[in-house]
Amino acid sequence: MSAYSQGSHLTLAGTTSPVVLKHTLSTGCPNGETTQMSYQAAACPVTLALPGTIQNSSDGSTNILIGQGCTGSLSGGGGTFSGWQWSVPGETFANFEMGTTPGTLFTSGKPYGHVNEVDPSEYQKPSPHWYWKKGSTSGDEKTVSCTATVTPPAGEGDPFTVTATKQVKVWKPSDVLLPSAGDVQAIGYDSVMGTIAFRGAVGTPDLFKTYWGDCGVWQPTQLCDIERTSATYFGLPQNTSTGDFVLDAEFNYASPKLNPSNPAPWPADSTADTPDEKSWADAPEAGVAYCVSATCADTFNTYMMYQPPGFDIQWVPLHKCIWNWQVNMTRTWSSSITGIIWGPWTPTPPGNVSVSGDSDTSTFPSWTDAYNP
Repeated sequence: MSAYSQGSHLTLAGTTSPVVLKHTLSTGCPNGETTQMSYQAAACPVTLALPGTIQNSSDGSTNILIGQGCTGSLSGGGGTFSGWQWSVPGETFANFEMGTTPGTLFTSGKPYGHVNEVDPSEYQKPSPHWYWKKGSTSGDEKTVSCTATVTPPAGEGDPFTVTATKQVKVWKPSDVLLPSAGDVQAIGYDSVMGTIAFRGAVGTPDLFKTYWGDCGVWQPTQLCDIERTSATYFGLPQNTSTGDFVLDAEFNYASPKLNPSNPAPWPADSTADTPDEKSWADAPEAGVAYCVSATCADTFNTYMMYQPPGFDIQWVPLHKCIWNWQVNMTRTWSSSITGIIWGPWTPTPPGNVSVSGDSDTSTFPSWTDAYNP
């Protein structure tokens, strides 16, 4: 039992805290006066619960995966709660939103995708809800806490403050992404193409696979910033620019349409003993018919997106690869009675594909349009 003076602050861990037992002591003083002292003592538990988490029976720990929903709950106390203030450490978010903007009579709607952060007011509710977007493969330990005011039933004491805490481990799956940059080739006289191949694998921790009877799924998502210029033999410039990063084709960049031999989403069931690598490739191409010069400076952000097992779940990013396609080529031409005679593109090869960044990430892809050549 924890004792405290009226109006003081009581700190509670896990499931320990108060109801009100009010008592008054009277003592006589040397001068004949009487002094009274009132106090209250803790006797009824206040419980902080985190629905959405699971318990590890081997060590008693509380656990959750990134992308799995978590709700705070405070109960007990022998009175009425008010003035909740939750503290949730780590990188959290409200949801990952995707959709299409409304179209008009003359234009189609545009696809969009972005993360919504948790509004600070959410953590002043009795049952806030959030998702973690960053964890570790061994479980990042976080301490969730809630401070609230408890008002006892009438006549049973004054309002008092409680703070309850709970430890939780935030996990992420193991992941590996292996990009392999190819080359750039002129395809006949009318196009130029670059190539890159990817291999990857994701593994959900056994604790969650066992509990849910499922491992979740993963897939690649790609954004592109297209910047291309060319000039035709009759002097007409041609420019293609997205102006910023947009969604490349569709959210699942290894969909049955884009990767028919091995379509995603794939199960996140890879382990160290039995790796389950999946593969996909990309081949950006630019049309250069009737052109005497062409420049491409395209940048691509390829994400590994993971959706954990469970019911209240969101897509979350695991890994990000930044790669580039560079082309700068020219050719000569002459006319004859049979038509245009084209010279070869130079230099050979006319460009390159390179990987400029490759790392784990908790930053979501974001787009307000899509590129569908």
